[in-house]
Formats: sequence, C-alpha cells, structure tokens
Amino acid sequence: MSDAERRICIPDFDFGEGPEVEDLGEQPSEVDIVEVILARMEREMASFTIAPAPVIVQPAGGEVLVGMYTIFYTDPAVQRFSTTLLDHGVVLEVEPVLYEWDFGDGSEVFVTSDPGRAYPQHTITHTYTTSGTVAPELTTRWVGRVWIEGIGGWFAVRGQGVTLDQGDPVEAVSKQNRLVPGV
Repeated sequence: MSDAERRICIPDFDFGEGPEVEDLGEQPSEVDIVEVILARMEREMASFTIAPAPVIVQPAGGEVLVGMYTIFYTDPAVQRFSTTLLDHGVVLEVEPVLYEWDFGDGSEVFVTSDPGRAYPQHTITHTYTTSGTVAPELTTRWVGRVWIEGIGGWFAVRGQGVTLDQGDPVEAVSKQNRLVPGV
C-alpha cells in the first residue's frame, strides 16, 4: 500500500471495496488523490467488465466458401465508465489497442493493431482451405486512462484489460460449378 493510500480512506464504490485505512485527518494533495485513484484503477483493469469487441464476418449469413477470402473486422469503440472516488467524479476510458484473431480452423492466430474494415475497404481476410464449421474468436487488449473531476487532465492507467468475443459459427463450404446443356 502506498503512502498516499495509508493517508486516505477510499470509500466503497461500484468497483468493489476500497482499502481499510486509518484516516489521519490530513487533507490529501492532488498528487496523493491521483496516485490513489490510479493505483485502484490499475488493480481493477485485469478484472474490469469491458464489453468485448464483436467478431463481424463478411459475407454475412454464416456460410463462406472454401478457397475464397472471408472478411473479418470489429467495432473499435472506446468505452467509458464513471464513479466517485475520494469525493471526486472519476471517468475511466478504455480503448482497444491490439486484436488477436483466431479464425477457428487451427491456423496461426493473427495479431494486429488494425480493427479491420468492411468491404470494400477491408483490411483483414482469411481463406478457409477445408469444409467444416468453424468458430472465429477475437481477443482484444484494452488500455485505460482516467479523468478526475477537479484535477483535470487524463492520466494513463498501467496494465491492460482483455476481452474475448466468440463469434457465431461459420460454415465453410465447397461448391462446384456444373455446366448443364440447354439451361
């Protein structure tokens, strides 16, 4: 526990209970407040409830062709959460920074900082080589920053949040052209 945490008693709040610390009656400085709030947010980043970035597949409909590329992308939306700590309004903002695509067919995981885009500006594709049902997954890593009412400015939170989205199953199918006379 830091010196600032020993001097400041953090009340209970939405993220869980604060440390039980004796209040020595001193007025905390802005530096102490920032230190305590950042320490709390850093502990919470690993377990914080961040909505996963969704797996989006094109073509839609759950069926793709073997041998033809399939487009993958996600929504890279920043998420914000707010609470009150030490009588200050606090906003935690998390932003996706790294995407780990598992296309569900045993191929190597594709890691990128690009969230991808929809057709025709697509940037992430994968070609399935065999027929079968696959379940694509996306692991997203998030970084956070905190804004503290009355102190101002954004402060980076150490650590990362991690989410996993299991996309809907996709059926990779093989199709053959058949020429039929007179049709």
